[in-house]
Amino acid sequence: STTALILQRIHEAMTTGPGYRRGDIVCIETDVASAFRHIPIRPADRKYCVNCINTPSGPRLLAHKRLPFGLRSSPLLWVRPCASEARLAKRIFAECDNRAEGLQLHIDDRNYFCLRIHATRRLIGLLLLDAVLGMQDFYEKIRVSDCPVILGFQWNLRNNTVGIAKGKAEAIVSDIERILAATSGQSKAPVPLLKTVTGRLSWACHVAKLLKPPLRSLYACKAVAERLACRTIALSEEAKSDLDFFRTVLREELSDIDSYRYASEEPQPRQNPSKFSLGMGVQTWQGSSRV
Repeated sequence: STTALILQRIHEAMTTGPGYRRGDIVCIETDVASAFRHIPIRPADRKYCVNCINTPSGPRLLAHKRLPFGLRSSPLLWVRPCASEARLAKRIFAECDNRAEGLQLHIDDRNYFCLRIHATRRLIGLLLLDAVLGMQDFYEKIRVSDCPVILGFQWNLRNNTVGIAKGKAEAIVSDIERILAATSGQSKAPVPLLKTVTGRLSWACHVAKLLKPPLRSLYACKAVAERLACRTIALSEEAKSDLDFFRTVLREELSDIDSYRYASEEPQPRQNPSKFSLGMGVQTWQGSSRV
């Protein structure tokens, strides 16, 4: 929804704002290297950040001088300085020649949206700001394109649509097939795998809200498994049917992604207009219902 709001504001600025010019929107994707290691720990507090490791001479205690990844408070401590840097970047770029831009953060991932003609200057500006503030960027992950992958969702900024990234869709289909294979006949499905698939399908429904009703049968099976504390569970016929439905939908999504690579630059048939992430309703687009 945050990405959809940013894109909506940029399009409004290009179409209704005074003095703005139209252009291709691109996303500058950057990632901070070892984000949590940027935060030092006071010497007095290092006794609370100690790990016990096994060595040939026996167990030894290892004290962290930097914030170890996975500490409960580590994301919050990192987000504060990272958000402050983002506000500083927006102040700097606010005086530039175009304001049809937006910045989105997710812990250590940064996505900066701007027009293609400004992308080079914005990227250099972001990297210089990081260098001044001591942020170490993961240069191998820097990417400037009109089809960014943000939190697992594949965006197409040319036609303002969103879908599930190919790798994510393939992983979900693979897990669904494992469950259906495990439940063939009188067999039962592993509960951990069922929880994983249910969670991933729930995540995927963020850009396809009309697909949420079939999740009810999976949530029901998951609730029974948790209440009985069992490791395997027999799925209902409704749950099997719903899993097969999701598998079919995702396979069609994957086939559309593959065919799109060799076709013209038309919108992918299975992708959804990004404005539906804002809850604006359903409309018919290219002959199919979109959510």
